[in-house]
Amino acid sequence: MAIAMSIFKQADLVLSSHALFTGLEDTTFSGSVAIKDKHIIAVVSEEEVKSYIGPNTKVNVYENQLIMPGFQDFHLHLFLGSLSQDSVWLIDAKSEQETAEMVKTFADSRPNDPWVIGFSWYHVFWDEKKLPHRSTLDQLIPDRPVFLFNAECHGAWLNSKAFEFAGIDRNTPDPPFGEIARDENGGPTGFLSETAMGLAHMAFSTIPRERQTELIQKFLDRASRLGITTVSDMLPLPNLELGDLDSYHEFEKKDKLTTRIQFLTALNGDLERPKMLREKFKSDKLMFSGLKQFLDGVPTTYTAYLVDPYSTGRIRRAIRLFRLTV
Repeated sequence: MAIAMSIFKQADLVLSSHALFTGLEDTTFSGSVAIKDKHIIAVVSEEEVKSYIGPNTKVNVYENQLIMPGFQDFHLHLFLGSLSQDSVWLIDAKSEQETAEMVKTFADSRPNDPWVIGFSWYHVFWDEKKLPHRSTLDQLIPDRPVFLFNAECHGAWLNSKAFEFAGIDRNTPDPPFGEIARDENGGPTGFLSETAMGLAHMAFSTIPRERQTELIQKFLDRASRLGITTVSDMLPLPNLELGDLDSYHEFEKKDKLTTRIQFLTALNGDLERPKMLREKFKSDKLMFSGLKQFLDGVPTTYTAYLVDPYSTGRIRRAIRLFRLTV
């Protein structure tokens, strides 16, 4: 089926392939896409596209390669996800000790990182399904701060050096909607849930600008390879906002922002900052697009609000469901 504008325009670029997919039909077809001023002006047969080709039109022929509209990822954490690709990944560990040993191996390979950062440990997959203690990390990494997100990023496991850097001790109060896990004597065990993670925000503010730029560039390169043309970047985590808007803006000014970024900030009672961001970032490439609010936690670390009390059977069912979806 041909899709064309009624008014003739000479295209700047024509893309031809035997495998076009518009999303308006169930299958691919042979045809061409005519583009003018970065807008699609026609999707027509290879014969019909000839009328859109002028002396200055660039024509690319892709034979049997697929041409289709770009993807928009409506919910991702651009910087957090990029950082996870450059940190230690812990989902395969089967115990607290094995997880700590994986972190130690990674830490030894990155001696210059200010903080040792890791992702995706999950105690419900461990042989002993209990939250970890900072002492296990302390035995292997006593002198460098460690911050390890769990699989849901609603909790983090830290060592004693990280607590020291963050100024967290037995006298530190729990923040609203968060908790510092404590032992029977009131001392921190090493686990922070929900907004308590924000008490150790310096784990991310100390990442050098050069590394941040490299992480963003790697994301943009990968997004281009996968055909992702626009993302909605959810900057907030519980009491954390990860993502450097100034870095994004630098990429845009250098014409290197190859994926559109529409970002969201926290709905936290302060509307002056969102208003400022809405006025500052409103280009086609980098745009403020809304606010994000957390209404609840997660069941596996008991931060979610349930209508009925938590029970072992309910948690086991949640774990089985999670295993089926990963």
